[in-house]
Amino acid sequence: MVGREQVERFCSLTERAGLESVRIGDEVWVLASASVPCVLRPSGEKQYRLWALERQARGEEIDEYMEPAIDLSIPERARLAEILCHQPKDLSDEQMFQRRIEAIDLYMALRGFIKPEVEFELASDPLSDPFPLLMNENQCPECFGDELLTLGERAFRYSLPTKRNDHFDDHHLEAKERAEQLGQLIICKHEKCKDVKLYTVDHFRNHVESVHTIALRTSDQVQQRRARKLKLRRSRNSG
Repeated sequence: MVGREQVERFCSLTERAGLESVRIGDEVWVLASASVPCVLRPSGEKQYRLWALERQARGEEIDEYMEPAIDLSIPERARLAEILCHQPKDLSDEQMFQRRIEAIDLYMALRGFIKPEVEFELASDPLSDPFPLLMNENQCPECFGDELLTLGERAFRYSLPTKRNDHFDDHHLEAKERAEQLGQLIICKHEKCKDVKLYTVDHFRNHVESVHTIALRTSDQVQQRRARKLKLRRSRNSG
């Protein structure tokens, strides 16, 4: 509890210090173990600045608080973007070779800043099933059942389902579309689905979603993505 003596001392200090440094929005707080109430100035979310009235009353200069400069730029990333996006046509073979070496060095330097696109995770319990029917949403249903791949490659976990779908559409979808056009069965490579007969790509999509909990892109979404990629490729070639 603040006594009368402390209040009178606080009022005396504010009179001697003057009101030129007090602003609208400043707050008076009673802090534990403080000899007088304090003037606090909000400087952010749940943050306050303490004005030293006693020092100001004695005529001591109070340094104005300066926000620290925060530089979020990454020189390596800026240089790498410059190399990849701006490639002069008059460079010699030796200059191009040196730029490629520099780009590789920059990639390596940025490894600490870039989140890995894929993660690897296998069951920690050796007795558990490493390849269950219910898959993680970021795993590729085609790679998951491919026995020609290593365990780590089969258990890839992409950072996002969108990344997983990009991989599936770019590396596996066309083969399944060709099988449908030729009237061949479409295979789910999961070891527990070897006897499952699938006749169309949509049938395969429904299967992996209902059995393996993996939602692939629909046919319309695939066509829209292909159209965007084709348009982008044509614009780059024309430029």
